[in-house]
Amino acid sequence: MTTNSNKEWTDFSIEDAMKLQAPTKGFLCPMSANTYGIDFQSFTIRDHIINKIFFKVQKPKEMPKLPPDFDMDKLRMIEYKFPRSFVECKTVATS
Repeated sequence: MTTNSNKEWTDFSIEDAMKLQAPTKGFLCPMSANTYGIDFQSFTIRDHIINKIFFKVQKPKEMPKLPPDFDMDKLRMIEYKFPRSFVECKTVATS
């Protein structure tokens, strides 16, 4: 479910996305919507020309034990902090 309305996530359309004027307060679909079992292991953002890495995140080999009241959506969030040189980068690559 979206956090912006009572609409079910399955009813959310491209047109709905185009109407968004700001980031949503939460995710537009629940983790249970991952019916294909997609599991990102790592993600890297780098300067394609000089191969300088700006950002890298990797899933731990073993997940730490989480408290019972842990908000599982926090596992879906990434905070990006890029240096000024990122904005000046002519070609960005991801992997």
